[in-house]
Amino acid sequence: MATSDLGRMFDDWAVAWSSKDPERVLALFVDDCVFEDVTFGVVARGKEELRSFVERARGLNSRLRA
Repeated sequence: MATSDLGRMFDDWAVAWSSKDPERVLALFVDDCVFEDVTFGVVARGKEELRSFVERARGLNSRLRA
């Protein structure tokens, strides 16, 4: 993977996560993905588990106030 591809991947992730639209995040993953979030201690296997994690994480983030 070229450095520019890696940078684009991280940019796509940031845009998708910031959109608050789980479908945009899920579009970046294959159906049998394995996603690990070390901060939350979560391992999601497959898009349905990932969808559940994204929806829960978005709910947590929406309650945070700066």
